[in-house]
Amino acid sequence: MTDTQSPTAADPTIRSGYTVDIRFPSSFGAYQAPAHMAWATATLDRPMSPVDGPFTYCDLGCGNGMTLNVIATSYPEASFYGVDINPGHIAEGRSLAERGGLRNVTFVEASFADLQTQDLPQFDYITIAGIYSWLSGDMRAAITRFLESHLKPGGYVYIHFAALPGSMNSDALYTFIQAVAERVQGGSVPRFTKGVEVAQSLAGVGALFFRANTVAQRHLEHIVSVDKQGMAHEVLNSRIHSLYHFEVRRELAKAGLDFVGHANHERNYPELSMARELTPPLEAIAAEFGRDSALYETASDFVLQSSVRFEIYRKAGGEERAGFEAAEGLFLHRFTDGDEGIQRQKMTARTGIDFLTPPIGTVLKIVGRRSIAIRDVFGHPALEKFDRAAIRKAIEKIVATNLANVLLRPAPETVYEPGLSYRFISPLNAIALEEHVLSPDPIPFASPVIGTRLLLPRIDRVRLLAILGGNLGPVWKKFLDEKTKVTGPKGEPVTSFEDFRDTIQASLPDFAKQAIPELLRLGILEPVES
Repeated sequence: MTDTQSPTAADPTIRSGYTVDIRFPSSFGAYQAPAHMAWATATLDRPMSPVDGPFTYCDLGCGNGMTLNVIATSYPEASFYGVDINPGHIAEGRSLAERGGLRNVTFVEASFADLQTQDLPQFDYITIAGIYSWLSGDMRAAITRFLESHLKPGGYVYIHFAALPGSMNSDALYTFIQAVAERVQGGSVPRFTKGVEVAQSLAGVGALFFRANTVAQRHLEHIVSVDKQGMAHEVLNSRIHSLYHFEVRRELAKAGLDFVGHANHERNYPELSMARELTPPLEAIAAEFGRDSALYETASDFVLQSSVRFEIYRKAGGEERAGFEAAEGLFLHRFTDGDEGIQRQKMTARTGIDFLTPPIGTVLKIVGRRSIAIRDVFGHPALEKFDRAAIRKAIEKIVATNLANVLLRPAPETVYEPGLSYRFISPLNAIALEEHVLSPDPIPFASPVIGTRLLLPRIDRVRLLAILGGNLGPVWKKFLDEKTKVTGPKGEPVTSFEDFRDTIQASLPDFAKQAIPELLRLGILEPVES
């Protein structure tokens, strides 16, 4: 792992207007994973983005490096770069990479204004998550120039931004909080807190803005209830201006980029993402101006009141690899919890699409709880009466609705053997469990099999800690500090550490039988040889 620092990063606030006195509590960006983008690009009949070999990947505004480090763990042959202006973010990302034993990650502390002066390679992927609509026009232009000069022909860009018209009310609220904060001395958190208090005073007396804009009212209630540091970081950046899709599309076109589609798979299927009665005017726009047009996408944001967009763009050129045909070398598996029949009934009721009968039901039955190559699904005897287009559509819909998962490689059949001991393959995953076992937020475990992360609920993380021989004492103390109620198998209150330990131990056989085989198959755990 190597690191670089911009010569101007010592005075970053002047250069960028970006909040740097506090850190943003970054979460994992699942849509940024190459495997996730590869599936989206293939289903949209574009050349499938690379998921193997020595590709290069850059995350602009990488935050604390959580996403970058987890993804780098899943793709050891690829090279990853993270750029952020906040020295606290970079230090945290570097530390995690070093402790996790990563050698394929480089962190760069720099302003986007200095991107062209950095010694950076050409990239297959460049991702811009959650920051684009925080930046001034000059900073966005700097990013555009970087995309033009550093994205390989045929390379892909992922961009996540606050979108209009859905973010219109939050823009107004954020701008007002900023106006108050500018008149208050001190750090970002107390200035943000004062701005929120003044906004609350207006909402409390029934200010017409909040009466007329219930979305703003609910958003004000939300930002009061969550972490102040994270919200102060988000709200107090110098420019809060959400963007229409057509604006972002126009700016990225200057770098030679073409809009591909949505990174959130379900949004690429109107029949899955919006009610049927809302689609006729969109179909008329598609017929007149094209389904791929900026107007169609912007109109769909009005239909859905979109407040955020997750988009994929591609630079022309490069190797024109087959689209969906290339994806047939990937694998399908079902890792989702819960009763599949109930899930399909709910999906059928929500979308009006029949998820219970063939070919969708047949594909789900073929996949089951094992991994199977997508090309083998097409050739399965149970689907012989369906044409290729119908089978493909069924596969895409079950993946888009998370009824099945796409894997980069097969997950071998495994069984739990109670007499064996187990350990994490990746030191990064061991750190995640040790340091965040009781985090209220989802903690990602890197998996090279799915090429992204696996999330475990908090109680399952505690059970996994116990199976791996971890110390439950700090967990119990944390529960006491939080005043968290812990109950036994019959609902009885657990009031001592001994009872807590026994309760967890009693739950381990069933948990291990279900969870350990999947964690082995995903390349997260391995047995310890005696």
